[in-house]
Amino acid sequence: MEGTNFLGFDMNATNPNSSTALGFVIKVLIVIVVLVLIYFLQRKIKQKRMSPEWLEAQKNKETNIKNVANLAKNANLTSTEKALLWDMCHRFKAKNIEFLVKDENEMNKLLKQEYDVLAAKNNQNEIANFFSLYFKLEKVRFSSTSISTTSSLAEGQEFTYKDADGYEWQLKLISNSSNGLYIEIPKMLASSDKKPAPLAKFILNFTLKGSSSYSLLTRVIRYDQDKQGNSILVASSTNTLKPIQRRMSKRMKADSPCTFSAVKKLEEKKGATDFEILEKKYEGELQDVSSSGCRISCGLPIKQGQSLYIEFEITKGEPLSAIGTIVMTKKSLDGKTFILHIKFVEIDIAVRNKIYAYAYGYLNE
Repeated sequence: MEGTNFLGFDMNATNPNSSTALGFVIKVLIVIVVLVLIYFLQRKIKQKRMSPEWLEAQKNKETNIKNVANLAKNANLTSTEKALLWDMCHRFKAKNIEFLVKDENEMNKLLKQEYDVLAAKNNQNEIANFFSLYFKLEKVRFSSTSISTTSSLAEGQEFTYKDADGYEWQLKLISNSSNGLYIEIPKMLASSDKKPAPLAKFILNFTLKGSSSYSLLTRVIRYDQDKQGNSILVASSTNTLKPIQRRMSKRMKADSPCTFSAVKKLEEKKGATDFEILEKKYEGELQDVSSSGCRISCGLPIKQGQSLYIEFEITKGEPLSAIGTIVMTKKSLDGKTFILHIKFVEIDIAVRNKIYAYAYGYLNE
């Protein structure tokens, strides 16, 4: 019979299943083509946004509210800090803050302008919010400029080495070569048994300009002397620098006299502690200070846990004070003095802001 095979099926009949399958294949191909087009379009947009021309154009645009929102999310700003950032950028017509935040010099100029406005108003709460914002913006910049290898370290970089007794020694990089790190160490350390043994591993901490801090694990290659007779530790290079969590407040070195008195804790009322400051004053030396604490040296072996009332100056003729508790007492290397590590427990907001202002270079000595 015409149009049938030997089993009797109609060879001219349309197979509905074949039509459905063909339609499905066509739809799948269309979806694939669309996805491919979207992929190449997104790739082209991404390439454009990575081009120097596009980045430069975005960098030079004036900051808008979306730029502030993006940075606020990245920096984990509070609503108050976000509002302050937008007000600052809007008032001074700052260039795109998402790029500007990575430029230390330009960012410092912008922040200094804002600080001058707030200092003139003398609203201590607003100034405190400003320094909180400053700290968080610094963290963003540090994270974008982090290093991972000692080859990035420049001559003159200072290190801190903590010996087995917890005493901190200050060391200095004098040469950085393919043969290792040539580090000048104090003669007292070089002649003592406190230094790391040859071929031993040890840890160095250091802070880059701008207070980005790192820890590195290295090894002593050998000890040597330079032509001037300085003691040199030659240490191995490394590609595994470890960022150190930054303090919540910027700490600065100090070298000025201070006085302190013992403090008695009285009863606590509604979460606050009353203190009685004793009359007798003792002399000490302020070694460093931040808005959250300080370190002083004195001739008294005062024990951990004792509260002190401390009077000090960071600018001449302007005495500041705070109440703090000793969290650690260490004997100095010469055995003649003691180092008191103090955490502030009661400090006026104006004093805290003054310390911040000095630490960020807004005050003259």
